[in-house]
Amino acid sequence: MRAALLVLALGLSACHSSSPAAPTPPPAPPVSPLPPSSSIVQISVTGGAWLVVNGSPLQMAARVYTRLNPPEFIEDTEHVTWSIDPPGAAAIDRTGRLTAAAAGAFAVGATVGDASGGSLQVRAVPGYAGNWSGEYVVTRCSGGFDFRECGRIMFQSDGSSPRRRYPFTLALSQEQDQITGTLREMRLSGDIVAPVTGLIRVNGSLVIEATVPQGDHEPFRVLNWSSSANGTATTMSGAFTQIEPRRSPFGNPYAIRTEQGFSNASRVQ
Repeated sequence: MRAALLVLALGLSACHSSSPAAPTPPPAPPVSPLPPSSSIVQISVTGGAWLVVNGSPLQMAARVYTRLNPPEFIEDTEHVTWSIDPPGAAAIDRTGRLTAAAAGAFAVGATVGDASGGSLQVRAVPGYAGNWSGEYVVTRCSGGFDFRECGRIMFQSDGSSPRRRYPFTLALSQEQDQITGTLREMRLSGDIVAPVTGLIRVNGSLVIEATVPQGDHEPFRVLNWSSSANGTATTMSGAFTQIEPRRSPFGNPYAIRTEQGFSNASRVQ
């Protein structure tokens, strides 16, 4: 009798262990906090209007209005459809984090269903702020009272190539597309220090100018400085013009105009 009961208990245990587990119900779909598109009267995009290329992402948000007066709206990032115009000018993820790999201007838009939204204009600019160091060569020269003077400026003392190289540094500050800073040229006759101001063009190139008073002479001027940085803003290349008033040994005033070119000026860490 005991043996029969034992066999019956083992059989019941085996049957119980082989029964399939109850299926796990699928998770409930996320509920959007946004109203249906038929109730939306306006969508606007909020966030900054300036973005540094390859810098920290810019957080965007969509403000979905169901009434304008008095205003009633819901701010959202994950339940709207984001767009960039022109396509490919930047990238935005589902949480509204905006990044750009190149300089330019574009519009960020948001829609909910068939309710189209407004857009926000954004500019992406390279980050030029910081300290730069490089060398330039004089590619053209005119205006010396002595015809040999330009040759001495452009080439070695014996007139041979390569061209003479002149070291310089730039210390720059940046506020959106506006630039201020200091240009320092290291010369044997003494450093030339020039405060500079400028801007960043839509294509990402940097334009700066400087004017340095020189007492009873005309100002020393740095003009037409135009340069561009590589994709990671670690090197800079470009060209600029200088007009440098001087006096001959006889006291006659004149000005030397030089064209300079440089490449691979590097950011100093």
